[in-house]
Amino acid sequence: MIEQILERKNLNLAYKKVVANKGAGGVDGLQVCDLRAHLQACGATLLDEIRSGIYQTKPIKGITIPKSNGKTRLLGVPTVADRMVQQALLQVLEPLFEPDFRPFSYGFRPGHERAIPQGEDPGDLQVREPRSGWEGKSSGATSPNVHQ
Repeated sequence: MIEQILERKNLNLAYKKVVANKGAGGVDGLQVCDLRAHLQACGATLLDEIRSGIYQTKPIKGITIPKSNGKTRLLGVPTVADRMVQQALLQVLEPLFEPDFRPFSYGFRPGHERAIPQGEDPGDLQVREPRSGWEGKSSGATSPNVHQ
């Protein structure tokens, strides 16, 4: 599967998506506009590290951003090279796992965004345990097959 992730076509698509998304640079100071030159200089090393299993992401840069309620929240910003690797992984893994998600699983899934209306109790949502076929109201109890 690593070779599928590292296919030139997949990496080029990942690069294009990172560039299109723009965004801030990470702790290494590298900006999206610098990614092409960085990959030309260091891309072979990056691929070798991934293939050999020694690749490690860089630390996340923490940025405080304002929320609509006047408070702030911490946003973690990976390096642009790490974002490209993450995107390449996503492009290969998402088609494999997406079919296993239930229609009411909304978080971080393209086309499945859903905000819980204010005042609605998330515990009132229907819950189905993976692969068991059981369907019922969430009791809040922990099941060995449900990750909270």
